[in-house]
Amino acid sequence: NTMQELNQSSVTEFILLGFSFNPRKTPLLFSAFLIIYALIILGNSLISTLICLDSRLHTPMYFFIVILSMLDLGYTTTTVPQYVAICHPLRYKVIMKPWVCGAMAIFCGLWGVLSAVVYTYFAMRLPYCGPNKINHFFCEIPAVLKLACASTSTNDHVDFILGFCVILVPLSLILVIYVNIFIAILRIRSTQGRIKAFSTCASHITVVTMFCVPAMIMYMRPGSEASPEEDKKLALFYNVISAFLNPIIYSLRNKDVKKAFIKDSRICISSSFLRRKAMHSGWRNHTLVMEFILLGFSRNPRTNWILFFFFFFFLYLFTVLGNGLIVTLIRIDARLHNPMYFFLSILSLLDLSYATTTVPQMLAHLVSKNKSISYVGYVVRMYIFLTLGITETWIFAAMAYDRYVAICFPLHYGVKMNQNLCVLLVVSSALCGLTCALVYTVFAMKLPYCGPNEINHFFCEIPAVLKLACADTSLNDQVDFILGFILLLIPLSLILASYVRIFVAILKIRSTQGRVKAFSTCASHITVVTMFCIPCMIMYTRPGSEASPEEDKKLALFYNVISAFLNPIIYSLRNKDVKRAFLKRMLEIPWKNHSFVSEFSLLGFSRDPQMNVILFSVFLLLYLSTLAGNGLIVTLIFLDSRLHTPMYFFLSVLSMLDMSYVTTTVPQMLVHLVSQKKTISYAGCVAQMYIFLVLGITEGWLFSIMAYDRYVAICHPLRYKVIMSPWLCGAMVIFCGLWGVSCSLVYTVFTMRLPYCGPNEINHFFCEVPAVLKLACADTSFNDRVDFILGFILLLVPLSFILASYVCIFATILKIRSAQGRLKAFSTCASHITVVTMFCGPAMFMYMNPGANASPERDKKLALFYNVISAFLNPIIYSLRNKDVKRAFLKLTGWGKAPE
Repeated sequence: NTMQELNQSSVTEFILLGFSFNPRKTPLLFSAFLIIYALIILGNSLISTLICLDSRLHTPMYFFIVILSMLDLGYTTTTVPQYVAICHPLRYKVIMKPWVCGAMAIFCGLWGVLSAVVYTYFAMRLPYCGPNKINHFFCEIPAVLKLACASTSTNDHVDFILGFCVILVPLSLILVIYVNIFIAILRIRSTQGRIKAFSTCASHITVVTMFCVPAMIMYMRPGSEASPEEDKKLALFYNVISAFLNPIIYSLRNKDVKKAFIKDSRICISSSFLRRKAMHSGWRNHTLVMEFILLGFSRNPRTNWILFFFFFFFLYLFTVLGNGLIVTLIRIDARLHNPMYFFLSILSLLDLSYATTTVPQMLAHLVSKNKSISYVGYVVRMYIFLTLGITETWIFAAMAYDRYVAICFPLHYGVKMNQNLCVLLVVSSALCGLTCALVYTVFAMKLPYCGPNEINHFFCEIPAVLKLACADTSLNDQVDFILGFILLLIPLSLILASYVRIFVAILKIRSTQGRVKAFSTCASHITVVTMFCIPCMIMYTRPGSEASPEEDKKLALFYNVISAFLNPIIYSLRNKDVKRAFLKRMLEIPWKNHSFVSEFSLLGFSRDPQMNVILFSVFLLLYLSTLAGNGLIVTLIFLDSRLHTPMYFFLSVLSMLDMSYVTTTVPQMLVHLVSQKKTISYAGCVAQMYIFLVLGITEGWLFSIMAYDRYVAICHPLRYKVIMSPWLCGAMVIFCGLWGVSCSLVYTVFTMRLPYCGPNEINHFFCEVPAVLKLACADTSFNDRVDFILGFILLLVPLSFILASYVCIFATILKIRSAQGRLKAFSTCASHITVVTMFCGPAMFMYMNPGANASPERDKKLALFYNVISAFLNPIIYSLRNKDVKRAFLKLTGWGKAPE
């Protein structure tokens, strides 16, 4: 060192500046990197575990993938087995012996250690005498070198030479190897063989490109040309993103890994270990169950349909609507952007999520004979439910602390309950839920389950499944008790301590009104905590031997379904801010200076009385014909047992939908054609719009189900009755109805939340969204975007399913050798294609076209086509082209026999 360097003080620590100085962005970055880091560990660990457990993956290629997953190193070495496997397939096992693979892996490790020592030595031999702030998120050589108080030209040369040796030389070897591989692939005669050979290399090429290119730019350019922000982005890519994407790329593109995952996910953590344990523990002669049967509430089908299905269906529907409404209100109303409502929105999301984890499956089991669930599906649902439930208990504790700060330290509330702390509390709760749920699940599923497999419960819960274990569960009872104490009693103790301090502070308030107001902010939270935590505590902290299945189901029903349903009601009914936000969004208070319309006037098609009489006759005839035709199809399908198939079941549902939504619009249109008064009340307009949208959206998705039915019938004819079982058909129709109800509500709410202050004349023959929006006295650009997005989801997505189904269908039809067979197969699809085209084409043009480009006359014609004409033509198309329907009609009327 020179005397100048000796006289300077050397730094003893560095400060990493990271990505952002903005405190608001820090929690978001923390959450994002935490999730990515967890997924990196999970993905790479999963690949390593699968390869170690599955004997079919004990090959050189997968050995190197293990090394890559553990170290993210060895890119050059991983190309060698690919080269040998493709260019010398017969000598693959001879060349790639285990000792050769091990030697190459050791060489990679030694080369990495040696290169790293040289890099580090040349970097740290320089003096660092200040400043000590590294503009990076970790200690990387190019970033550290910028702080050296000496010339770094030598280091630039060393970095370039080492970069050449460490990056360019391996890349050159990779390039040479892949040139030989591609030459060998091009010699393969079959196209399928070439594709298969190339697919084994595609993952590796992608991973190498993602890692090596940013690293080469970083380490081989001069330090003077580097930008800190650019360096951080490059380092983020090859340090975090590539490690995150590697397991995804290798698992998504690799059939063997996916096959191993499906096989080894039988016992979540270590299939081989647990099976060996079961064998050594004396269960050698037992077979482990591969699925469970959930008995539910009742074995009486009538009871299930009448009581439970409709009760739980509406309960779940209102749970989704209520919690979704609270989350939406808190998101869009600026006055609700405070810690209390932030935690309330998280609580609503959790309620929504864990109700969705259990209730839809329960509804499906209530109406189907098959009540089984796979072992893996059971474990996954159990883990998700536990994660959400544990997270919710700690969110309750965070909410209690929020109320404690608000009441006991009102002047410091904004400082103490800042955004960073709120996000940290939520993330900590989620991490606690993820970790503890994993412990619960591992201890439950490490036991052998060798029969019986009937669980006397309605969803996947640990106390219920433990009763089926063919081993001693005393350890599990102790673990459940300890975890129950930690996850329930500790949060409850924190809540209790918070409320003791809160009540002491409330009693010090002199005015009665002030005490009532302070207590009212806590009453909702106390009620919700009591409803959720008390049944959970009884369930999870008592010994399993004292549990009764019926009592367990009632307790689980309470904290799983009832509490999620009641939470939004309790918070909204007892909370003025939530009610005010709801009323503001529904009535749009900012336009209070305008007079709102109380009714609309539908102009219809013509103002000429003579023309209206002609139109009345035409539409009356069309309406009666529509009712007669569709009613006849429904009657024939109901009466003729030969038409009791999935295809005709869907056709009868389609006919009922056609009759329903034509009845929603046409009778009113007929009345308006012959009367001078053409008004409809505001509420009537909203109801008509909503009902029409529900039926129309349901019909759009029903078309995609009918296409899937045709796909199964033509592409898998021998398995048709097994796949298209009655319960699946019913479930798909119910799904269409639920989807229609939900999306129509969104359409209607976004349309009617706008102010309508005049004029009130709708240039249409019924209340349709695009026509009503033209009367709004506010900007409708946001509604246009919503309509476009929903139109995409509700029209283009089903059409994509239909298109995919028919591509498979036509590919299968073209393989049929006889022309008559091809014609017969195609004729079963022609009717459906025609109907879909008539309905979806005009509807797509109407709802995905911006409102500014719309013409009233054109809109009326389009609406007339998919509303009246298609409903009129559907029975004609299906009956004229369908021998079974014609035969059933002739049999019913007794007019003779249909031609064969």
